[in-house]
Amino acid sequence: MSEVTTMPTPATQAPVATPASAAPKSAIQLIEEQVVAFVKQREQAIANVHAIEGALQGAQHLLALLKNEAAKAEAETKKLIGEAETELKKL
Repeated sequence: MSEVTTMPTPATQAPVATPASAAPKSAIQLIEEQVVAFVKQREQAIANVHAIEGALQGAQHLLALLKNEAAKAEAETKKLIGEAETELKKL
């Protein structure tokens, strides 16, 4: 025959008190939370803009340095080409 086993049932738990924060929020509280969130987002967006501006300024500075170096290299190249042409004319 089949045997039936019974599972022990867990002891019933005492009811847990709900914290005051679980109470429904008023419309004003919800709006205040949204405003705080928007202000934080705005502050983060401003910080991001400043970071991007700093990166752009850095890139512009590096570009100016690279252009200066390129101009120096071009001048040196022209000088060397002129010297080489002079040497070739001597031959």
